[in-house]
Amino acid sequence: MKTHESKYLSLKETLLGKINTGELRPGDQLPPCRELAREYQVSYLTATKAINLLAADGYIQASQGRGSFVRQRAPDEQLRTHENKRVILCAPPIVHDQVDLFLREGKRMFFEQGWDVEIEQPRKMRDILSLVKRPDSYVLLFGYQFSNYNDRYLIATHGRGRIIMLGERFDFFGITSISSDNSHIMRMALDFFQSKGRSKIGLICANLAHVDELERLAALRCYYRTLYKEHLLEKLLVDLNLKQFTVVADQALKTFEEHLNSGTWNYLDAVIAPEVETAQLLCRFLKSHRFRIPEDIAVIAINNISGHAETKSPLSCIDTNFQAQVRISVEAILKLAKGQGYKEILYTCEPSLVLRSTTP
Repeated sequence: MKTHESKYLSLKETLLGKINTGELRPGDQLPPCRELAREYQVSYLTATKAINLLAADGYIQASQGRGSFVRQRAPDEQLRTHENKRVILCAPPIVHDQVDLFLREGKRMFFEQGWDVEIEQPRKMRDILSLVKRPDSYVLLFGYQFSNYNDRYLIATHGRGRIIMLGERFDFFGITSISSDNSHIMRMALDFFQSKGRSKIGLICANLAHVDELERLAALRCYYRTLYKEHLLEKLLVDLNLKQFTVVADQALKTFEEHLNSGTWNYLDAVIAPEVETAQLLCRFLKSHRFRIPEDIAVIAINNISGHAETKSPLSCIDTNFQAQVRISVEAILKLAKGQGYKEILYTCEPSLVLRSTTP
């Protein structure tokens, strides 16, 4: 049985096939959505979404009261033949090393290709959407979480063929996402601790609403299921429940205190932290309560900035290879401009090796 999503994608491809074969010629009017719904035995909503996708991709022009007509050619084709390539680098308006690297390296890489680069840091969804709707520009988005279905639908409908998502899983309407390989990261961390004789390994999550955190938790769950210890998972998960992009020290310390009272830190002998800053904060907290680091509890940080750990921390770190993710994202935009694109809807980037091995 086809899902709701596959039905309107299937209808869209059927209509697109008629356009490509010439059965529907430029200037021809498509049947109304209600008629399409009856002809293809789908709901009115499904037919409407299929028409919206064709309009977003530039194959038809839809206007209220007049109907939908086949265009001469798609705007993405016009965009590809435009002499001046333009890209918008879009990230949240916050101070963070990843945001700085994304904007700096992304701008440099596009400049080297002769592109015009515009940097925008909108906070509200309507402002992000206004950028995505601009027909003369490609958009590279980083650092946003679109958990609302309607937001994802609007972004995909208006930006398909022109946007790439970095760091956010967005397998929606075929939009390509670039992300770190969290399963690989967790395997490296767990293997690292096991090689040091550590078996009671905990995981700190900044926000379990983010798919990266959920993937890391799933990997930890599989690890303990293998060891027949899944019932221990509640003791091994430290959820900071942060709603922001960066670590909020007061909230993190409050959570660490709660887990101290519940006995979590007395039970664990190793911890995986989501960032170097979080790992450092945890180490200071534990030392203030007379835990020895790393003798009592070893800590490894998932490091998001290449080389960042070498100047900021003596901890063991796994580099997520973020600079490579930025490079791949830029390459993905360049492929779109050439009428190509990644075959993968989701492209995961493998992490680098452990930067330090100071944890015994």
